[in-house]
Amino acid sequence: MRIEVDQSGKIEQTDMDTILAFSNNHQYAVLFTKDTKRELIKKYRKEKQIILKLFVACVYYTIKDYLHQAELIIIDNEYDGKQNYIKSLLLDFIRKDYRDFDKNLIRIAHITKNSKAHEFAANVKRGFAKPQKILSEKDIEKLIRGALASRPASTVFSAKLRHGLAWHPSSLFAIDASVFKPFAQK
Repeated sequence: MRIEVDQSGKIEQTDMDTILAFSNNHQYAVLFTKDTKRELIKKYRKEKQIILKLFVACVYYTIKDYLHQAELIIIDNEYDGKQNYIKSLLLDFIRKDYRDFDKNLIRIAHITKNSKAHEFAANVKRGFAKPQKILSEKDIEKLIRGALASRPASTVFSAKLRHGLAWHPSSLFAIDASVFKPFAQK
């Protein structure tokens, strides 16, 4: 099955809902409400690429029930210059469930306004059709948790105190640097 995914209302437009949909023999649309978008963008505003991560999460929820039937997945090129990042992150999400999913089945290309996916997404946005899934904050966070930039534990101390003690600004105490070995020595 060929799946073309189109978006109506960009993720970064927090004054409107975002709908991602595909339509061929089957139709499927997810609704990402403006309130949920605002909450997540506010919560993760310091994260790099949070808009793209939210977009890819929406794409994933749009296609996930049809991945086993997919012969080709075409995602509308909404974020020019970010195609490789989007494809890579989507593959990470997909491979949690489908370990051997072929990366060549995913393409990012321009989808015209004449496509069924565009028409279905627009109809959902206008209220002429209903989405099959309304994404919650919990849905999105569950998926993107691993994609969020991890905050590595700092192993570099910002100040060395006398007598071999080291101090880090986030700690309330000093530790003995001679017994703290963050990495195994080879």
